[in-house]
Amino acid sequence: IARGALAPQSLGVQALDDFTLKVELQAPTPYFVSMTAFPAFYPIRKDFYRQRGARYAADAKDMLFNGPFELTEWVHGASLKLRKNPYYWNKKNIRIGAIDIPYITSDSVATLNLFKNNNIAFANDLARESISDALQRGLPLRKFLDGCMYFYSLNFRAGRITRNKALRQALQSVYDATLVTNKIIAMPGAQPAVSLFPKFLRGKTRSLREEIPPQPKAIDLARARRLLQQAKQELQIEQFPPLVLLTSDVPVAVKLAEYTQYLFKQALGLNIVIDKQTFKQRHVKSYNGEFDIASLSWCPDYNDPLTFADYFASWNENNRGKYSNPEYDHWVRVAQRSGDVDTRVQSFGQLQRIIAADAAMLPSYEASVLYVQHPHLKGMQRGIFGGDPSFYFAWLEQ
Repeated sequence: IARGALAPQSLGVQALDDFTLKVELQAPTPYFVSMTAFPAFYPIRKDFYRQRGARYAADAKDMLFNGPFELTEWVHGASLKLRKNPYYWNKKNIRIGAIDIPYITSDSVATLNLFKNNNIAFANDLARESISDALQRGLPLRKFLDGCMYFYSLNFRAGRITRNKALRQALQSVYDATLVTNKIIAMPGAQPAVSLFPKFLRGKTRSLREEIPPQPKAIDLARARRLLQQAKQELQIEQFPPLVLLTSDVPVAVKLAEYTQYLFKQALGLNIVIDKQTFKQRHVKSYNGEFDIASLSWCPDYNDPLTFADYFASWNENNRGKYSNPEYDHWVRVAQRSGDVDTRVQSFGQLQRIIAADAAMLPSYEASVLYVQHPHLKGMQRGIFGGDPSFYFAWLEQ
């Protein structure tokens, strides 16, 4: 049962104080309520959507808002302006009248400079090159574990050499997520990724990783080289062709790719060709399968381990490497359809085991976002789910 305010009277529809929406589910879905915090499930006005057609959400005037703020100006790629929604049901308790986002840039140094010059009150996702500057100026750095997992996906498509399990296991045997996190990423708060599931996820009564501990992975160079010889025999080749590593042009991703290139060359004699692309191009190429190894990340859509588990299901379009395992798919279906907590935790344990045994991914690290916030900005909340950051309870202190 969902309750809330309907659209404003100015749109020709009577505004009701309350409404009830009944949702019928095909199977037990214990994570359903958490899914409703995901923006993809937010309600929209059907008549407005149909009226706008292909223009829907293309600009500020092509959107309709039922939250505490509405978008009033949008200069694409440059700036945004929001104001308090006069029709919002709880408007009397929203203390910020307007939010001005005057600069949109992915340049962390430029963002920090804007903050230092008092042009903005909040600078998010600071890169490593900005941290020392912030510390030298005595700016209070804050950190927020955003739940995102960074990993290498391996390509299982026909004709890709990474379909060979022995080769994948050889890569797995030399790739050290702890070293990567501490020495290459080297960001405060970042944690090594040791499983399909990030650390923050809950099981029945404790952390999921406490209830289903991942099998410890030892770095074993001798084993890796034996597996490499096995792969050559199975593939009937004398030398491995160069492997294409697809990555983004973000500095930290490039640095990780260059380290990975060095590691696989030194440890295994493999030649890695780095394919550095903008975010959009990497997105297209990864979906098209134009890689052997792809540097990817996944952030949770809702508060349940299934948001990570079903990523590698054979039917999931986000499964860029087209990994397919009937046993894995079976346990995903169990987790999807069961309402029993113990059964679901067991299924997640099986999924964790299978993905590691098949070396379908090389977990790298769990990200931590570093940011600075003006001392007069109070009540801003960070959250993994439901939109971040939230200014719902925020106010400016004079």
